Amino acid sequence: MVVLRVHHRPFGTFRPQSSHGVSPSSERRTPRASSLAPSAAPAPHPAPPSSSKPQSHRPRTDVQLGVPVDSLESTHYRSLLGSARVEVDSWRGKEYLKPRGYDCQRGVQLPSGIDVCCVTSGGRVHSRWKPENQDSFMLQAIPAVHDAALASRGAVVVGVFDGHGPRGGEVSRGARDSFAKSMLASATGGEGGPDPSAVGAGDPAAGALVQGLQLAATELNARGRDYSRSGSTAVVCMAEPGSVTAAWLGDSRAVLGLQSVRGVHRIQALTQDHKPEDPREMARIVRSGGRVVQVYHDAHNNPVGPFRVCFPNTTSPGLAVSRALGDTLASSIGVSATPDVGRAHFPAAVQALAGVPGDAVAPRGESGTGPGVAPPFPPPRHVLVVASDGLWQWIGDAAAVDIAAAAGSAEEAAAALLDVARLRWAMAYHGAHVDDITVAVAFLPAL
Repeated sequence: MVVLRVHHRPFGTFRPQSSHGVSPSSERRTPRASSLAPSAAPAPHPAPPSSSKPQSHRPRTDVQLGVPVDSLESTHYRSLLGSARVEVDSWRGKEYLKPRGYDCQRGVQLPSGIDVCCVTSGGRVHSRWKPENQDSFMLQAIPAVHDAALASRGAVVVGVFDGHGPRGGEVSRGARDSFAKSMLASATGGEGGPDPSAVGAGDPAAGALVQGLQLAATELNARGRDYSRSGSTAVVCMAEPGSVTAAWLGDSRAVLGLQSVRGVHRIQALTQDHKPEDPREMARIVRSGGRVVQVYHDAHNNPVGPFRVCFPNTTSPGLAVSRALGDTLASSIGVSATPDVGRAHFPAAVQALAGVPGDAVAPRGESGTGPGVAPPFPPPRHVLVVASDGLWQWIGDAAAVDIAAAAGSAEEAAAALLDVARLRWAMAYHGAHVDDITVAVAFLPAL
């Protein structure tokens, strides 16, 4: 039996509006919140860590801030942190000003032991709540598709959609609804399920995810709405016993932390951001008649800011991702709605009582609470983090997994990541600007 928990919890965050007429001066004040609209250079986006080596050597992360513990020794950093906490606390007195449906939370627990929770929180612009939260998400429990023997234990599909542009919220929600419809048809065998000729048809999970995103693109184009400067990124994952499959467009991201015997999580990036400066992406854009440039310059005339997709001799449309749903203007110069697909298999089962700190292992079935006996680890679990760039702007892959893994449940983990992201935005922009933030965390049994 699938247990569905629905919560509505006040959060406070923001995302700068995705306008197309941003002046260079305002650009320097506004973070990269939307994939559209020119903006100043953001903090460097953390590169996906290598998935080939365990990450036990990486710096220890402070789970309240998502930064290396050593950086907390800085007096300047502590001062910024104190001011940011005051700012975030002040938002709680302004919750009543949020638009309806601005923040949302959903949770799902499956018989297989999968525990998933997703939270979304709208952002702030010019020290006020934005008119709408342009992010959206979906959680859907379905039968496992790779192993008929495990089908009854269930799988879960998680999707995060990050809208940008004047109608970004409309595109995000429309894409989510079309994708969810396709996944439901896939699970029930109804009309709209995976086509054998679809990309990834050799893998039923990949085929279903790709088919869902293709349906979203088709139905958005058929609406007859003006999405020339509005679109959405997307990342969708199917988590089932033994594996996770991901499909994505743009810079929303999925990261997996695979638990080792001693409890250390090896980081595996399931996605790679679709950015215009990537050689493969740039080649397609150039072949289609577009160009990839940094549209602003500093006082010394050096290019600054993210690379953007533009028409020749103009900075329009200025999209900062190379793949997206919608964005009909940018699609004419090489911005693609074709998703990439990735899959990760879980390693051999991790023994629940192996590697207790201090090598003191309690016998199976005993609590291990006597003097000098360390308690056993909780049941081993892998950690999946799926989020919009409102999180990844400040928090790296390894830090996100560390923060989530320290929580007792997926609900606590998603809330912790959201809180850290809000605080980091407040530290950077003093509360004036915060991106829309959507975070999903899934705890996946490792046994």
